[in-house]
Amino acid sequence: MASSSALSAQPPWQAVRERVAQTWERLSPTARWGVLGAAVVVLALLIYGLILASSQPAYVPLFADLSPRAAGEVAQVLQEQAIPYQLADGGRTILVPENVVYQTRIQLAAQGIPSGGTLGYELLNQNSLGMTEYERRVRYVLALQGELARTIEALAPVREARVHIVQPQPSVFVSERRPATASVLVDLRPGQDLDRQQVRAIVNLVAASVEGLTTENVTLVDTRGRTLSDMVRENTLDAVAMTHLELQRNYEMQLQASVQTMLEQVFGYGRAVVRVKTQMDFSSSEEVADEFLPVQGGGIRSEQRVEERYEGEGSLMPGGVAGVEANVPGYVATTAGPSSYERIDTITNYEFSRRQVQRTVPPGRVTGLSVAVWVDGSLTPAQQAAIEAAVASAVGADLNRGDTVTVQAFEFSRPEVVQVAAEPALPLVWLILMGVLLAAVVGGLVGWSLYRRRVREAEAEAAAAAEAEEEEVPALTTEEADRTLMRIRELALRNPKNFVELLRSWLTEE
Repeated sequence: MASSSALSAQPPWQAVRERVAQTWERLSPTARWGVLGAAVVVLALLIYGLILASSQPAYVPLFADLSPRAAGEVAQVLQEQAIPYQLADGGRTILVPENVVYQTRIQLAAQGIPSGGTLGYELLNQNSLGMTEYERRVRYVLALQGELARTIEALAPVREARVHIVQPQPSVFVSERRPATASVLVDLRPGQDLDRQQVRAIVNLVAASVEGLTTENVTLVDTRGRTLSDMVRENTLDAVAMTHLELQRNYEMQLQASVQTMLEQVFGYGRAVVRVKTQMDFSSSEEVADEFLPVQGGGIRSEQRVEERYEGEGSLMPGGVAGVEANVPGYVATTAGPSSYERIDTITNYEFSRRQVQRTVPPGRVTGLSVAVWVDGSLTPAQQAAIEAAVASAVGADLNRGDTVTVQAFEFSRPEVVQVAAEPALPLVWLILMGVLLAAVVGGLVGWSLYRRRVREAEAEAAAAAEAEEEEVPALTTEEADRTLMRIRELALRNPKNFVELLRSWLTEE
């Protein structure tokens, strides 16, 4: 019990050392030599592994994301030139030693490797004199397909592309003429996709590169079986509906991000949730209106003036005097003496202002807007009203139109997430160094235990030898004692001073 309590009071490293020493002492000599031999072998293997790891060159990518055909071309050339290489990423990436990567890449580029597995206009350089016109046309179509595939592969999301073009033979009969068609197959990179603009670009590129080919006759599909060209069909109802939904979704996400950013600046990151729903009218209309505005004091456009004068004897007017009496049948107005008559009629047309208003209502008009906001914590009625007003102003809500903005305060749930930190993988060199250090520590402890044991054994042997010598000293006889006393007396009489110093030294030792 005392020994166990003493070990528990010691530091951990000292207790371990004592236990190792005790275990070592209990081993037989044969077992000790076996342990030492195993430690030496392990240390030698670790040193050999360290030397081997440090001598191996680091491999870096020579080419990445290659097609199987292109990877085969590169691997064949590397084997012919005796350049070591490794394959990664399912054979799509080729690794070579770091000290030869640039030189090898330049040499392969000079040979046109990798060719990408697709031949383009270089096919036209292989024409022969005996080639028919049909063969030339087929070779031209193949070269055009290869060039279009290379161009499409230049897009970032496209890993590989194949183009097929069908050009019917020309006919003199109009009824037998058929349009050209083309189909494109694209293999997209993992995690990437083509957007509407990129799909439209590929379709227009192929249509513009082939004579007599229109965008309606170009079909674009991917390796997952999706017909991507339907995204740009203007006369397809599904495509139009998808376009409208995409525009509406993008507009909602834009408003949502704007309000989310504004609220997080006040309440903190992750303490506000915003959702926006819109109603949009995608119908378009055009209105034309003519407005005529009166002009006061404007210029005279036209004027007509009629004047009549009469002077003579008798009636003032050929038809009689105006009035009821003149309309009575059989009555003729007569007067005696001279008379005169004058009438002036004037018609004046003035200029007027005319304004023609043409108004076009584009599609995508917002007809309704609803915003829901959740805030972490609690809000006073004044704060809630202020947030509603700010959100309504930020999204352009019209309350008279029926738009709604709702703000509520809740306590957000925050579950405790236990994050398990992944232990970083140590390089091989560090593992070897740690193994060598551990072996050195174990070897040092074993050597120290052996050294201490040998020291203790030597001390024990020396003490035993001293005790044996003391026990083996023989006792003096009477004659030897008398003879020794006579010598001491003679020494004291002959040189008293030295005798005193000798006695003093003996007393000091005692």
